[in-house]
Amino acid sequence: MAICELLDTMLATSGNMTVVIRNMERDGLISRTPHPEDKRVCVISLTDKGEELIGQVLPEHFRNVGKIFSVLSEEDQKDLVRILKKFKNL
Repeated sequence: MAICELLDTMLATSGNMTVVIRNMERDGLISRTPHPEDKRVCVISLTDKGEELIGQVLPEHFRNVGKIFSVLSEEDQKDLVRILKKFKNL
């Protein structure tokens, strides 16, 4: 996935994402390779070590997030995402 795609899906700022990506690459969790058609774009991929870690922590993370947001209706959750996206552009 290209970094710009990660930014859009994560609701993160570019500065924050740069630090996260640098740290994950340092820890061997991801690799960065130039896009085959556009050398200005980096493609981020999980390494085997990264996939293993995600497999360990993601199920519990989903349970926790589900618990937290269970107080909101599905419509309220969609509204919250829409509102949070507005902050991304600040």
